[in-house]
Amino acid sequence: MNSNHLNLSVQDVPAPRIFFETYFYFKREDSKPSDTISVLTSINGLVLVLMNDA
Repeated sequence: MNSNHLNLSVQDVPAPRIFFETYFYFKREDSKPSDTISVLTSINGLVLVLMNDA
């Protein structure tokens, strides 16, 4: 079984988004940055969704 999507519930969306972009080279797919949700993709096709849990 291959997973290609991961949804993480976080308290602060911008901080982990910057972390994944900087250290794991994820690319933001959002047209505008948001404090409530962000969709990132990796070079291997993994889709990472960061959602505000508040």
